[in-house]
Amino acid sequence: MAAADKRAESFEAGLERLQTIVTQLEDNRLPLAEALRLFEEGAGLLRYCHAELERAEEQVKLLTETDGFFQLTGLT
Repeated sequence: MAAADKRAESFEAGLERLQTIVTQLEDNRLPLAEALRLFEEGAGLLRYCHAELERAEEQVKLLTETDGFFQLTGLT
């Protein structure tokens, strides 16, 4: 499996875990210590996913560069 495929798989897994954490925190039934642990884990996942999105954006810019100008297509 290529490194890009592993990153994409990890990104998807990170998003899925982040969604689970948000659901658990929204339930309001967790003890404070567990809620703090989940919040910390979620913050780390959020930083990771954000970094992966920035990496993907840079890759798109490099792949779509023409005549010294960047043309981002399909992104809004």
